[in-house]
Amino acid sequence: MKKLLGIIVLGLLLSGNVYAKDVKLICTDIKDEGISHILIINDNKKTLIVEDEPGFYDALNVGVYNSDEIDGDKKIEINGKVEQQFVYNIDRRTGILTLTSHLISSKNIYRNKSNCKLFKENKF
Repeated sequence: MKKLLGIIVLGLLLSGNVYAKDVKLICTDIKDEGISHILIINDNKKTLIVEDEPGFYDALNVGVYNSDEIDGDKKIEINGKVEQQFVYNIDRRTGILTLTSHLISSKNIYRNKSNCKLFKENKF
């Protein structure tokens, strides 16, 4: 009986992360509260997904994924040529998202910071 109980307890302890859910964040721009980004992170799969428009999601290419930060990027190509690159960096300790946008043709770089918090689903 003790062995069976031990196996059950051990099984429950080891399977804790198997069914880890996606964590949905809403990140509101520090300077302009009208600008926000919705991000979905999954620690099990080590993925970072951004919602570009309501209902349209893009998986980012993840470079760094650890307990302190997550880095992901996506490139926009036109006619096979990269025109713009977005780099998302989430500081997991402070909850700040730094979004860097590189406009390749004009060599301009824009950087925005946003405060992130857990996204609460609509009640209705």
